[in-house]
Amino acid sequence: MHTLNSWQESWLKKLNIAYGKNQLSQFITLQVDEGWDVESFADYFIKALMCESESFDLSPCHECRSCHMLSDNYHLDVMRLEDSTSAQIGVDKIRELQPFVGQTAHTANGKIVYIPKAYKLNRFAANALLKLTEEPASNVRYIMIIRSLNDLPTTLNSRASNYRLSTEIDFNSLLNYLHNKNTETVFTTEETRWLWHWFNGAPMSVNLWFTTEHRQWLINFFKIIDQCLLNNNSNELTTYLLSEHLLSLTKISFSVESKKPVLADIIDFMHRFLHLVIRFKSSLCTQREVGDYSNPLWCSESWELINRGLNLETSITIENDWLEIRDMLKKGITMNSQLCCERMALDLVRCFN
Repeated sequence: MHTLNSWQESWLKKLNIAYGKNQLSQFITLQVDEGWDVESFADYFIKALMCESESFDLSPCHECRSCHMLSDNYHLDVMRLEDSTSAQIGVDKIRELQPFVGQTAHTANGKIVYIPKAYKLNRFAANALLKLTEEPASNVRYIMIIRSLNDLPTTLNSRASNYRLSTEIDFNSLLNYLHNKNTETVFTTEETRWLWHWFNGAPMSVNLWFTTEHRQWLINFFKIIDQCLLNNNSNELTTYLLSEHLLSLTKISFSVESKKPVLADIIDFMHRFLHLVIRFKSSLCTQREVGDYSNPLWCSESWELINRGLNLETSITIENDWLEIRDMLKKGITMNSQLCCERMALDLVRCFN
């Protein structure tokens, strides 16, 4: 990655301030919400730290030996720690670090241990990492990506310099990002703006819903909501149509490899839908959440229609259940997609009864 996305430039500016003052610690956590492409930023950040050219800021030259090695995903002084085969990172993976940490660096810029999914560290792995960093080698820097300070034990957090990365992106920048990622896809402004509100602007989350397997499901979802609103239909039809739509998921021929993540994404999508309905019912929605009032899909009257008769207490319980199911799927736990969809369909009926 030679250039940063627009929202990542502010992240680099924050780190550059510490770098210019020689205040970058040996233990760094980058905290950001899901969907903001933090891993490509971390790759750029690591390349800047390991770059052998003389620079007064975090700007990799992309020409030196270190930059070329990192572009080829191989550097003797950078170790990427992850476990793609398990829902958690266990203590055995931390033990693999010991020989690497104990070796002499091959370049003058020291060594980097990079953990892109530090939120997957289990308790034993976190404790082993803590012991490894109690007497850190002066030439080793640890960089970890987390989503919340709760992802790591307090003892580890106390050793780290935490950088909470801002999640702000304007609509035009999002459109540019989507067009660059999907040169052959046609984006309607309405669909894009709707997802921009729904996912709080997270570019990767929005982009996900313009991929082939997700797109048709999304289009059908829009049609259902539009039909309910245009016909001034209240709870019964809204619930029925959404329930039937969820059940239709079992008839879609997803590939074996993609079926589980697609299901997790759809549960996440429906969780967000229910979350906004609950917030609107509780008078907690901000204008950004409810969206552009000039768009019929987002006007307050539409939300009043959708949540008329909503059982708030039941809906809150179901919302939490869906969130738990989504997290289990994202961690790699296997579930029957048909049973999941049937359960969600029944849950929707319960929300409005």
